[in-house]
Amino acid sequence: LVKLVAASSERMCHHEEQTGDVDACEANPRPGPPSSSTCEFRSLQSKADAKVLLDRLTSIFPESQDSKFDWAHPDEISLAHHKTLVHEEHLTRVLQEKHGGLEVKVEKSLSLEGDVYVRKIFLVSPEGTTVAHAILLAFLDRLPPAVGEGVREEKVPFGRLLMQHVSERCVHLMSCWHVELGEDLKRHLCDQEQSQSGACHRTCGRVVTIECAGKVFVETPIVLVFR
Repeated sequence: LVKLVAASSERMCHHEEQTGDVDACEANPRPGPPSSSTCEFRSLQSKADAKVLLDRLTSIFPESQDSKFDWAHPDEISLAHHKTLVHEEHLTRVLQEKHGGLEVKVEKSLSLEGDVYVRKIFLVSPEGTTVAHAILLAFLDRLPPAVGEGVREEKVPFGRLLMQHVSERCVHLMSCWHVELGEDLKRHLCDQEQSQSGACHRTCGRVVTIECAGKVFVETPIVLVFR
C-alpha cells in the first residue's frame, strides 16, 4: 500500500517548536505554500499513477467508489477551492483557521496487515457543518507513541496530532481531482435542498502523503472540501 515519491533535497519542510512527547526527525525539505498555482509541486504524480493510488485506497471502503473522480492539474482547480487544496500544508490547519475550529467524526475504521490503520472520516466545524471528507491510511509503527495512541482513540484530527507531536514533517501533494459526489457522500456533504437542486454535487479534492526521515507514515486520499 505504500507509494513513496522521492522529494528534492532543495525543498523545505515543516518545522515547529514542540513541548512534551516529540519525535524529532529529519525530513526532506520542501517549498512553502504557494502564492499562486504556478508554484511547482515536485511530488505530483502522472494521471495514470495518481489513478492507481486513488483506486487502491478508495477500494478499502467500496461505497466511496460511487463518486466519480477526474484527475486535474493544480491549475485547473477552481478559485473557490484552490486556496484550500493547492498547497503542501496540513489541511487540518487550513480548515481550522477558516472555520475557527475543527472536530473529527470517524464513520468507519479498520486494522489491516501489520500496523496499517485506515479510517473514513468527516471533519466538522464548530457550527456542526461537515466541511470535508477524507480516507486516512496510517502506518502506526512509524509514528511516535503519542500520535499512534491519539489515532486509535479517534477523537482528534490526525493533522492536529502531528502538529502537536511531530516537529518536522513533509506534506507532499500527489494529485488533485474534480469530484462528482455519489450518493454516499451527498448525504454527508449536502443538505436536502442542495441535493434536490444539484448545488453541491461537484467539488474538488486532493491526495497527499506525509513523510518523516524519508519514510511515508500516512497516505490521505480524497480529501473532499465542500465548504
